[in-house]
Amino acid sequence: GGGDRGGALGAGMGAGVGKMGGFVMAARGLSEEGGSSLMSVAVDFGVTQVGNGNWCVHGVLGKSLFADAPDGPTR
Repeated sequence: GGGDRGGALGAGMGAGVGKMGGFVMAARGLSEEGGSSLMSVAVDFGVTQVGNGNWCVHGVLGKSLFADAPDGPTR
């Protein structure tokens, strides 16, 4: 059986969106609405299954969107 994979993925996606939103809002000085709008067009979320059967949620965001931000990436 797959257990409650849907519930766990939903919780994982919620956590991933929340963390990415916090980063986007802080880096660009955006409101929650502005951060959500930017994420809707600039972030690709995905789900992967690792070898031990766990599922992971990840978000990909191009660093170029933050090159001019005061608190943007330094790496």
